[in-house]
Amino acid sequence: MMKWWPWLDFIATYGHLLTNITIIIVSTHYVVSGYAFLNVAMICYMYTMATIRISRAAKDYFQQGGLQS
Repeated sequence: MMKWWPWLDFIATYGHLLTNITIIIVSTHYVVSGYAFLNVAMICYMYTMATIRISRAAKDYFQQGGLQS
């Protein structure tokens, strides 16, 4: 199962991006104010950036672990 890990991680990372874009699209149709939209957009952006940084670090650790064994 470990050989599929990079693909699963890629799907998880960009799956969150697609989910966040969907949340932004839905929030624009039901937005109460511009501030509410900005709040949702920034939360989605920060969440996506955190997910991408964590997946890059996990990939580096995975590659380093492979070099040691």
